[in-house]
Amino acid sequence: MTGLRWLLAGLLMVGLASTPHEGLAQATPTVDLWQSTISDLGCKPEYEFDTLSTDDIWLLASAFGGQSLEAIGVAAGYDNAGDYLGQGGKLQNFENKGRKDLESMLAASPGITRRMQQEARALGQGLCLPIAYVLQTGFKETVRLQLNERAYWQPHSELAQVFVNLRGCGPVDVDGFFGPASREA
Repeated sequence: MTGLRWLLAGLLMVGLASTPHEGLAQATPTVDLWQSTISDLGCKPEYEFDTLSTDDIWLLASAFGGQSLEAIGVAAGYDNAGDYLGQGGKLQNFENKGRKDLESMLAASPGITRRMQQEARALGQGLCLPIAYVLQTGFKETVRLQLNERAYWQPHSELAQVFVNLRGCGPVDVDGFFGPASREA
């Protein structure tokens, strides 16, 4: 590679590193994609997914990605995401900046958005109840459990454990961790 190419490559890397994935976030309006995909599921009116906040989408990204809210933030270069969440931080408190930060987080972990789209295509309205459960559990409670219990705690895992018990597949603790006992049942 010539010196000029190395210089251009270096400048590009510095530009991308200066703010967490800012260049990637501008390329794709991923928040709009999440909003429209979930709105288009055709859920019954009682679910009302028409107006998801930035925190709702971050929460759903955690569920679809199987990653903690903190891990999603850290992957986008927000190294203090855990401290921010632990102090009650929310993206929706920052309006446009919160949306920009969410775009950066989703751009840094594109597999999460792909998985959400794949599951939406495959399951359609079948996602309505799990999404409603995740949103009903809420951002604050999910943050509390992920920071204080285990980072991989997920509301939809708790819902799955409820169904394991209801179907009589075995008594499992409803704790949201879906560990070996839950998987065996």
